[in-house]
Amino acid sequence: RSTLFPYTTLFRSIFELPVAYDALFNSAAHSYFLTRSWFEILETTTQTEEDRFFFLAVEADAEPLAVMALRSPAGQLGSSLQGKNTGAGSIASLTNWYSCLYDLLLSPHVVDQDAVVKLLVTKLSECLGRGAVIEFNYLDQNSGTVDILIRALRSTGLITKSYHHTVTRYENLGNTDFDSYLKQRPTSIRKEAARHERRLAEKYQLEQ
Repeated sequence: RSTLFPYTTLFRSIFELPVAYDALFNSAAHSYFLTRSWFEILETTTQTEEDRFFFLAVEADAEPLAVMALRSPAGQLGSSLQGKNTGAGSIASLTNWYSCLYDLLLSPHVVDQDAVVKLLVTKLSECLGRGAVIEFNYLDQNSGTVDILIRALRSTGLITKSYHHTVTRYENLGNTDFDSYLKQRPTSIRKEAARHERRLAEKYQLEQ
């Protein structure tokens, strides 16, 4: 293969991704739930014997252009397909109960994003079992990459269906620091937080 043109490669573990991918995560991860650290946590703490985690990537001239974190089978905890028959060889985004956002990672240096995502999806369809499904959880409908992903999926002959999965609730704290925020909470919450902090301190070495 010529490194002058983009090509896809597959990694069986987040820990197989070369150091060069750190730059891609640093430039493209717009949420903690898209960082290398988060996917390392998922792999080391949630993977079971039935799960297969893998990472599809696009490179050109040894430079990572895109990466998609995936798992098989679909129907994991936190999925709308949990407990359902998704077909042999089904695939899902690498997410779980605690994920708040999922997206594929695209380098800011990519000019033709559609072409790069099409490469990812073409490789992804080769990994998909016959009659199985692909489910992407926790996608941001306002993300431009979602539209690119849907176009790529349809261009390879796959049928796509969008749906509302969950809403992540949050509170805008402005410039309030954590200590000030906690002081404003009810006594019951402050006591509960203190109890969990003591349990953490007993079990782990916490940095102050």
